[in-house]
Amino acid sequence: SDLAYNELKHRLLIGEYGLSSRLAEERLAAMIACSRTPVREALRMLDCELAQGYLFSRPVPLDDAVLLLGAREGLVH
Repeated sequence: SDLAYNELKHRLLIGEYGLSSRLAEERLAAMIACSRTPVREALRMLDCELAQGYLFSRPVPLDDAVLLLGAREGLVH
């Protein structure tokens, strides 16, 4: 669902989930109060994959990484 997508995207962008954090669909679903299916769909939309409970993403081009880090820095301050 859009709610799961928006919530997970927000949490990923603000750095709520640290590198090598174990993220299981059940745990993510409980955090955002929905079932696993919308979480799974949201992760696919975000180009993320779960493998053994860990979250993996495609590499981000350098220009995009700089933009994301700049956006995150703006949210923190």
